[in-house]
This record gives sequence, structure tokens and C-alpha cells, in this order.
Amino acid sequence: MKDLSMRFLQQVDSRRCLSELFAETPDLYFFAKDLKYQFTMCNRALLDRLGIDEESEIIGNDDYIYFDPLVADHYRVEDEEVFRERRPITNRIWLVPDAGGVMNWYLSSKFPLFDEQGELVGLAGLMRDCNQSGALMGPYQNLAKAIEFIRENFAKVITVGELAEMSQLSVSQFERSFRKYFKITPMKYVNQVRVDAAARLLIDSSEPISLIAHDTGFYDHSYFTKQFKTAKGMSPSEYRRYRGGRPEE
Repeated sequence: MKDLSMRFLQQVDSRRCLSELFAETPDLYFFAKDLKYQFTMCNRALLDRLGIDEESEIIGNDDYIYFDPLVADHYRVEDEEVFRERRPITNRIWLVPDAGGVMNWYLSSKFPLFDEQGELVGLAGLMRDCNQSGALMGPYQNLAKAIEFIRENFAKVITVGELAEMSQLSVSQFERSFRKYFKITPMKYVNQVRVDAAARLLIDSSEPISLIAHDTGFYDHSYFTKQFKTAKGMSPSEYRRYRGGRPEE
């Protein structure tokens, strides 16, 4: 039976079949990447979402061509996890910008791809727009309120208690749900948003690092430096130089 399956699959034009399959499912966004993180396939729905006319335009490019570096960083970390662990990551929730920069909720999964010898050759990804699939919003609809609050108020003091209250959950229920769907604790997510905001300012502004730390909710400079280095692998000053940011005035 296994030999029959293999002989059948060898006769299949998998690329054409995949293209036709996902062309008929406009609510699904499909892509594939090689081990260099370059796009090798992309369906029509995702091309439209990114504002790209032809698939040939995206082939050979990576996420950094189409997304803000901070967003692309998150995608790269996830791709690296798939390649390192050689197993799928499924049903993760992402905020993804469209061609106009508007952030939308997506449920996403990524799967490692292997050749006939079992060697890793890349990955395939699927995303579904949660705003177009109401059934998918149910499990985390309340959490969305907390996420939006964090993204709009990260520079302020934020407590788990107030996030749980606006989500209409107890603190323990909120923390369990948050970890389940975002694979991270609420306060680590708050720090992640703050670090991302600080990274953006390090690139786009010439403000002193101490002021950037304060403006993004880090009121202790040494704590900011520690959190930033943990998240980005380098200090704020190193990151500014590495990303070609503006020197301090």
C-alpha cells in the first residue's frame, strides 16, 4: 500500500495541484519558503493581500522585503523554530499588516517540508483571516480586547488584573487562555510589544536611548537594556548601529 501511495504521488504535479487548490480557497493564504527563508510559492489570495500582481515578483524574496523589520523578525523566529524542531507549529495567532499597513488577526500554521530522502528543504504556511471566519474568533475574542489595549497603551503601567477584567475572565483564567493561544505570558507579551516599539524608535529617531526606554514603558534603564538584549540578541545601541538607525543628537 505504501509503494502504491509513493508511485501515485510521484505522478502528481504537486505544484500545479497546490496552486489550483488554494486558488479556489480565497479565505486561505498559502505560501512556501526554502531554507534561505525565500518565498518559493504563494497563492493569489496572499498576493492580493500584499498588493503584489504576479507570483514571480515574490519568488526569491523574503519577509523583510514586504514587512516592517519588527514584524519580519517575528516571522523569521517562527521559521527558525520550524527548521530547528523539524515539526509543525499550528494555530498560532498573529497580527499581520496588509498592503496598506492595516493590522488584521490571522490564525496561522507552518509545516516543515522534506524531500524523498527525508532531508529538510523548506516549509509551507497557511493563514486564515479571523475577521472573515467568525467561528475562529470565538476562543480568543475576549483576548483580542486585551491585545488591542496593550498595543495602544504599552507606554503606561499595565497589570494582568486589568487585562483580565476587560476580558471578562478571572486572572487565572486569563493567564491560562493567554498562554494557550499566544504561547507566552501576558506580561512577557507586554514587554515584547514595548521592545518592538523601542526597536522602531531606535531605527527611526535620534532620541537618546534613555528617553526611548521611558517612552516605551521601561522606567528602569538597566531593566530595559536587559529585556531588549534578551529579545533582540544585542543591546539597544548595538541594534541601532546594526539597523542603520540615526545616531543620538
